[in-house]
Amino acid sequence: QMDATPSSSTAGERELDAAGLARLSAESTPQCILDCRSEGTPIKRATRVSLPAMLLRRLTQGTYALASLNSNLVIPGAAVVIVPEHRGPNAEMSRSLRESLKKYGISPLVFTG
Repeated sequence: QMDATPSSSTAGERELDAAGLARLSAESTPQCILDCRSEGTPIKRATRVSLPAMLLRRLTQGTYALASLNSNLVIPGAAVVIVPEHRGPNAEMSRSLRESLKKYGISPLVFTG
């Protein structure tokens, strides 16, 4: 079971630090790490997510297939981690993705670094 702490900055979401991400990577549980940062060091096995405005609208409206981002998103019980961008070109996409996942009943862990 993954150690995650409740977040005060992400309104009820659970945060995951670097040690927690390393433990998660060692588990056999299906994983989906969505890296929303526009820059930064790549994270092992993470999917870089950047959507043009049209697809961002579809994501927000719930008409964008989540499996298009990562096929593990549709596996029940998969561990989903979002690496958010708080400022910068992907900040809005990062927020919209977290909200969309919640609409689908997916409670992502938020990577804090």
